[in-house]
Amino acid sequence: MDIVEKSNFIDKAVTKTKKNELNWRTLTQNDVLKPLPDEENPLIHQLSKDPLSIKDSYIADFNTGSLLLLVFISATARALTSPPTGCTLSLRIQDEKSKYCIEIANSSINAFNASDLIRLYNLIDKDSSSLNALIDDFLNS
Repeated sequence: MDIVEKSNFIDKAVTKTKKNELNWRTLTQNDVLKPLPDEENPLIHQLSKDPLSIKDSYIADFNTGSLLLLVFISATARALTSPPTGCTLSLRIQDEKSKYCIEIANSSINAFNASDLIRLYNLIDKDSSSLNALIDDFLNS
């Protein structure tokens, strides 16, 4: 994928998220996380050896697979902020058939896509639609 295709993919993820066509949830220990073809352990970002922050990462099912927005926190990052600083964001896609996942974009590899990944992360992280629905349900009960 070239830079423009990656940007288009991220833009489509943003659009689908805004339209509630992608329902993101926090990644859990029970979620299957497939490695990249050149990755030994998907819980560690190989370029920087930063560990995956499961509690700050997200997954959304799409058709027969899932999109993953993974957050790898460096040892120098004190806390995850929004937008994430001192972190690497990795947007990946995987399905049940494949042995590996595909990385669409990575904020530490390409600065061009980094701002798009931060925009997607902020949209997902700040989504309060479920809380707003709960408030509406409470007020209407």
